[in-house]
Amino acid sequence: MSMFETIGTNNPSYLLANPWDAELIAIPCAPGNGVVPRGTIMVHTGEMGYVPATAEDLTVGDPVMLAVLDETVDTTGRELANDAGTVCEVARAFRTGRLIRNKVMLADEGELTFAVEAVLNMHGIYLCPIVEDDDVGNVQSSESESPGVVIDVPGILQPTVPSNPENPGI
Repeated sequence: MSMFETIGTNNPSYLLANPWDAELIAIPCAPGNGVVPRGTIMVHTGEMGYVPATAEDLTVGDPVMLAVLDETVDTTGRELANDAGTVCEVARAFRTGRLIRNKVMLADEGELTFAVEAVLNMHGIYLCPIVEDDDVGNVQSSESESPGVVIDVPGILQPTVPSNPENPGI
């Protein structure tokens, strides 16, 4: 954030809805999955590292480790000398946190169903809906006020409109 940036400006690169409870980790990404975009749900395979998750990978009862990529990573893989194997790329990811729903995706561009979201919730990953508006409402206007960007985070109170418009302090 710049010192002279407009407060309340919508930044489309944000992934977190609430930065306070997010846990950032480094994960090894299994080679051979091409370029995996930021916001992809990753599941640990138990062998070479994390791979992009599909809806079939996320079922209740499966003991898997999940993370959501916080950066785009190229997993085409680099071969080691003398056929010793392939190097895994290490990427930054969120193990837990409240993320913006429309920024998180599955590998097959599948739908984030309630069942998938329930598995994410069991792992401490919560998806919060966000409503975006071009006018963030941080300028004084005599016309109707714009709601700006509204984030619905459970447990956090939303600002309210004063009950007395003549004296907003009451």
